[in-house]
Amino acid sequence: MNLFVPQQKNNLKAKEDAKSSSKRFSSFKGGGKFATFFIFLLLSIMFWWVQSLQAYYIERLTLPIKYKNLNKYAVSGELPQTLEVELRDQGIVFLFNYTFSSLPEIELDIAKFKEDNNEKVSIPSNYLVNRIEKALPSSSKIKGVSPQEINLKLYPLETKIVAIKSQLEPIPQDGFIVTKRELLPKNIKIYGSKKNLRKIRYVYTEELSVEQKIKELTLEKELSLQAIKDVRFEEVKIIEHIVFDELIEKNFEKRVHIENLPKGFRLRLLPSLVSLRVTVPKAMYSRVKASDFDLYIDYNDLSKEDGAALQVKLKNSPIWVERYLLTPSKIQYILESI
Repeated sequence: MNLFVPQQKNNLKAKEDAKSSSKRFSSFKGGGKFATFFIFLLLSIMFWWVQSLQAYYIERLTLPIKYKNLNKYAVSGELPQTLEVELRDQGIVFLFNYTFSSLPEIELDIAKFKEDNNEKVSIPSNYLVNRIEKALPSSSKIKGVSPQEINLKLYPLETKIVAIKSQLEPIPQDGFIVTKRELLPKNIKIYGSKKNLRKIRYVYTEELSVEQKIKELTLEKELSLQAIKDVRFEEVKIIEHIVFDELIEKNFEKRVHIENLPKGFRLRLLPSLVSLRVTVPKAMYSRVKASDFDLYIDYNDLSKEDGAALQVKLKNSPIWVERYLLTPSKIQYILESI
């Protein structure tokens, strides 16, 4: 029997464990070197990026033009729609103000340069630069603008004042009603040839619906106009003001009278009093009175109605009454000769 075999096995196992530990340490050591390299690479990229953002660059931008007070004129020749602007600024400004944001619109007011009885209009370079500077960050330096100035020939168009028709549809919440609508302005000046303006009596807003929000009693909505070919509109803001009110009910007892009753007859109504329930805006509740309503039956309906009951009718109802209910809606009668 060999007493040294277990000891040999233990020695072999210890050697294998040592080799395994050595391999794991080498693997960890190699992985640590890669992680360190990756961190330094990332820091280098970030440092380079920060340096790039702080550096100055010259870039060319195309900025859109918006002309103010041009609608009343016809333009001879080509009208520039953009300005080519050469700017100097830091990379961070170009990145966040021009790359990730929409480019600003440059507004040019024609009225500042249009002289009476002179068809020629010249917008000088200093005005263009001034308008661009106001639209851009203060750090941006303008190196060049193209075109350097804008020269136009303008001819006045025919004008006409017409009414504005709203196509806004307000949608009230359940239990509410629209009590007032006001469109401002009510009229607008339009421009075009005499032929194009002759048949225009109204201009219409775009079709639009808007829902009343919960507990909202007033609403304002800015509206745009439907385009008309070869016709321009005065530059105004069109606002519609809408007022909502809660609907409530009020009850009355009303006597019914008879119309068109011929002489020599008497009509007895059963009953002669009818319950009238009206639904009105809350603001009108205290103003509505029983005398605002007139209930009647028409003798001429005797030949039209089936049976011994006549339809009760309502007239002289205020325009702000939303709906009404009569109880009973038909009443019996007894016709007697006298």
